Order: sequence, then structure tokens, then C-alpha cells
Amino acid sequence: MKMHFIYLCLLVFVMPLLFSCGGNKKPDSNENNTNETNQNECVKDTKISLFVSKAGLKDNKSFVTANNTFNVQKQQYVFINDSTAEIKINGITKLKSGVDSEVTIEIALYAKKGTKLNYGIYKNMDFDCNRFAKVSIKTDLGNIWFNWSTGMPDPGAVNIHRISSDMVCGSVNLNVEKPDNQSIGVVKLNGNFYISN
Repeated sequence: MKMHFIYLCLLVFVMPLLFSCGGNKKPDSNENNTNETNQNECVKDTKISLFVSKAGLKDNKSFVTANNTFNVQKQQYVFINDSTAEIKINGITKLKSGVDSEVTIEIALYAKKGTKLNYGIYKNMDFDCNRFAKVSIKTDLGNIWFNWSTGMPDPGAVNIHRISSDMVCGSVNLNVEKPDNQSIGVVKLNGNFYISN
């Protein structure tokens, strides 16, 4: 009777092991779908809108655009290594004063702690994340950053859909708006980019 009880206990523990799938993990279909979805989101065009109203720049001057129009003239993508890449988009924007101004949008992408550049969301200046971006707008009056303070809405991020050593595709949606704060002002950068070397 005691032996039957021992055999029964062993059977209860061994049977699930015999019928289990053996630890071979089936590829997650959601993961593959996410990858395909991100690749399908690639728009093979660069269309950017830019609006800036920023005071207190070089010589205490202001940089204020007339509208959201940004005419792309030239773009450059440099894949430095598997954890650093740089994007530069040169263009013309019309200022409130009526003159055209040359502007360069600079997007740097970083991966750290053993991660590599890949598709996904790159929060601007979020140094606690394994992947983050640093975005600035270079003007004649100096660099304009997406400054942010506590209590303001999330400023947004750069979303990379595809990235390799010779191409990058994604979108940028960064918006800060606090006109009463000179160090923040209003800076809005939105649109898609596609660069292939």
C-alpha cells in the first residue's frame, strides 16, 4: 500500500513533464507582427513641419517662425556604430519678419547598457532609458532645444520604424509650449523622415 502511494506521487509529478512542450518556445507572432508593422509604417519621404517662438537667444534676440512650413533642402544620415547615429535635415523656414532662414534639424540617436539601435521609441533627452534621442534646431541665433519643466505635458519622442547602417526611417513628434517662460517658449517639430545612403 505504501509503495502504491509512492508510485502514485511519482506519476503525478512525472506526467506533466512527459506531456509538456519541452521548453522549446514558439516564436511569438505578436513580436513578428510588431516588427512588420513598424517596417510597414516607413514612408519613403521626408515631410517636416516646424514652428518656433523662442526669445532670449544670441544677443537676446527672438526666433519666431511665420507658420509651420519647413522646406527640406538636404539631409544626411551617419551611422557611427550600433549604438550611435546622427541625422541632419537642412531646410528653409519663413520667419515672422518675412525673411527666409536656414535651419538644421539635428537628431542624435543613442543606445546604451548593451542595447543596440533598433526600431522603437526614443524619448528626447531621457537618459534613464536604454535608447534615447537628443534633438535640437540649429539657427543663426544658436541652438534651440526642447526645454521642459515639471507639470508640462510629455514633450514627445522620436519614433524609429527602421534603422540600419545605410538607412533610417521614422517620425518625430516633439512639442513644448510655455510662451511665458523664456527658456522654454514654443517649439514644435513634427513629421516623417526617410534617409537612404
